[in-house]
Amino acid sequence: MSARIFNETERHWLRLHLTPGLGRVGLLRLQQAFGSPAAALAATAQERRRAGLRPQVAAAIPAADDPALLECRRALELAGVRLVSLWDADYPRLLAAIHDPPALLYVRGDLPMADSLAVVGSRRAPAAVLRLTEEICCELGERGICIVSGLARGIDTAAHQGALAGGAATVAVL
Repeated sequence: MSARIFNETERHWLRLHLTPGLGRVGLLRLQQAFGSPAAALAATAQERRRAGLRPQVAAAIPAADDPALLECRRALELAGVRLVSLWDADYPRLLAAIHDPPALLYVRGDLPMADSLAVVGSRRAPAAVLRLTEEICCELGERGICIVSGLARGIDTAAHQGALAGGAATVAVL
């Protein structure tokens, strides 16, 4: 992966996401109230409180030149990471349809739009189960099905290895 530079919207999302105490629900409230991360940042702490944030959270958004924010952004950019929000066109539609989708995804690489299958399993699976998982995911990969898993040892690793052996894309959710 090569370094990339965050666009303005990504910089705004990162600032909001790094606000102590501001989680998924707070990001949803800000987006609903202000329509964009830029507008949420331009709002006063009082306006953010009216949008549903706790007072200490509404006032805790880091400054654009905060050293910790800048260091985090630099590390993400060097790693080739981009931010995809729930409101972006390339946010995975099936993920957006779940009950509690994440407001932001930190993405390295591409988000495949192919059919996908999530695989979750034990970190200490027997060897025969690991082989079977790899074989099944290889066959699925040959049919163009993307495997989504956590990249942990055990079943997750076998699933990713099988999909890659079958020529499919994989998505690791960390």
